Amino acid sequence: MKFANKSLVLLLLSSIIFCSFLPITLGETTLGDSTFPLDKDESITWKSVNATEPYYEEIEFVRFSATDVYNASLNGNRYMFVNYTLWFYHNFAWIKKSLEDENAFYLSYNYTLNFLNWSRLVYFEAYLLVVPIPLNLTLISNTIWEYKVLNSTINGNKLILDYRNSTIIEATFNSQGITTTLEKKTNNTTIFKWELITDDIIIIIPLGNYFILFLIIGIVSILSIERKKIKLLK
Repeated sequence: MKFANKSLVLLLLSSIIFCSFLPITLGETTLGDSTFPLDKDESITWKSVNATEPYYEEIEFVRFSATDVYNASLNGNRYMFVNYTLWFYHNFAWIKKSLEDENAFYLSYNYTLNFLNWSRLVYFEAYLLVVPIPLNLTLISNTIWEYKVLNSTINGNKLILDYRNSTIIEATFNSQGITTTLEKKTNNTTIFKWELITDDIIIIIPLGNYFILFLIIGIVSILSIERKKIKLLK
């Protein structure tokens, strides 16, 4: 009886921990000579550490999911294309930023042609979260210049962008092409600042409001099984 109780407690604790945080090792996708830091269906999560606008104050975590990575032809050349979904976490639930953004175009890239292109949506929202590797901030800066940014500055692995109207974007990348810190400022006031959760990248399971329901169902099921075992032993 005591052994059964201990086993039950350990099982429940393990389930809670597993459902809360799941560490994984991210892969990367290489198509032709172009590489993207994530495989298809892989995700990365950032934590909001500062926000001053009501919209961003409600966001606790931000998750980028690479929904597809594939080769396609454009203007007679082959490029790596990346589709993505962006999720915002608040009120214990993952919410898609916009239904129109699901599986949307994120970027196209060709290493040999020194070609990189982002969707206008990603550019104007300043979500420079994941970039091709090996890291080439000059290429990224030149690509963004095509959208008439007033100025861009490279400082080590940090890219600083001037989006007009006194708005500055600061993105710091690691060698994997993943943003470790993304901060948007207007008139020197932080609009939002996101930081990668850990160096090992922790993925938060998107159970949202259903987590408690699943946990209760799991506990009830396990208790029912244990009761049946006890009755059989009697």
